[in-house]
Amino acid sequence: MGRLWTTSQAESWFQLGRLEKFLASCGELLGSGAENIVLPTISVCFGVFAFTTLLGFLSFSEICAREISDSNRFITVVRFANLSVLAFGMATAGAGFDLSALWNLSDFANIVMVCVNLPLLYVGFGKVRKAFNHFECGKDKFNSATFGEFLPVWDEKNNPVR
Repeated sequence: MGRLWTTSQAESWFQLGRLEKFLASCGELLGSGAENIVLPTISVCFGVFAFTTLLGFLSFSEICAREISDSNRFITVVRFANLSVLAFGMATAGAGFDLSALWNLSDFANIVMVCVNLPLLYVGFGKVRKAFNHFECGKDKFNSATFGEFLPVWDEKNNPVR
């Protein structure tokens, strides 16, 4: 793709946005014959990916909200916050605003989550391996005695209160 930077079309190439540049790169790599089918397909795939990502985030936030509280008022507030963020994103994207600062903030938040989760995964790996090994052997039910620590959730699952 570097050769496109040295042609007479270089200036227009640098003016393209990220998605447009990606699609132009795909079109250049595929040649003139296949771009009529492949480029719309890639665009639709990006749209489906974005849509399903939003659905996943919305459902995840509702699941988290339900774990925090069963209050209908709290769930309504979380749903309203989700819709507000969604509307803000649609309005700013539609208006053509530059959202690079927002993307940078999102990337930073993801990095912070990785830094928090990696040590926790390391600490919990032994417990997960112990549970997995017990599952693989399939001897008896998994409970606090099997695990070696008092975990009421396992004892409740094996001896449900009726």
